[in-house]
Amino acid sequence: MVDHDTCHMAFCLDSARRRLLWGDHFLGDQVQDEWRSTGDAGGSAVVVDGETGGICRITTDGDTNDAYRIDWNDIRSLHMDQRVCLECRVKAGTTDSLIYLALWKDGNERIMFWKSNVDTNWQIFTQNGGATTDEDSGVAVDTSYHIFRIMCHTHGSNHIHFYIDGTETSNSPVSSNLPDDAGDELEPYLWIRTAENATKSMDIDYVVVSQDR
Repeated sequence: MVDHDTCHMAFCLDSARRRLLWGDHFLGDQVQDEWRSTGDAGGSAVVVDGETGGICRITTDGDTNDAYRIDWNDIRSLHMDQRVCLECRVKAGTTDSLIYLALWKDGNERIMFWKSNVDTNWQIFTQNGGATTDEDSGVAVDTSYHIFRIMCHTHGSNHIHFYIDGTETSNSPVSSNLPDDAGDELEPYLWIRTAENATKSMDIDYVVVSQDR
């Protein structure tokens, strides 16, 4: 879960008036209404109750470059200048798929962990107006669950910290090519694509978002 001390504000009922906290543990029998699940025909995003208390399993169809994702259903309300924080616990089904774990406006404005189908390490990535910063996290890709956290900070100059399993990655924080403070409205975006004629999947245990109100 989000570490509110690390976010510089302890959580309590009083602070709830000043800080947004939203999360999904994927309990029940379907993806909740906040999410949109979309992609190439034959892909899916389904809730699996029997694993780790409930997960969302995203699966592509079996044709090369087929992709599938979940994102918020155009609820674009997250902002760099409100110190947005995204945390998710994710397991890649294989190491040879393409994956984005992102705060996303569009293909020109985004913050994310990502990997290509050939990367051996997770990458950390920021983009503003199409200009990008793309760095190696130093953390190897595998098929176990890991906790990924993106934390936007505004003290001093704006910058973004990237953590995997509570440890800050190599080349973090990033202070270049950050989405605009107020103009870029972001949302969670979790995406997978296959690079071969085979289905690929990833399991999402939970997603949590916090930010200043």
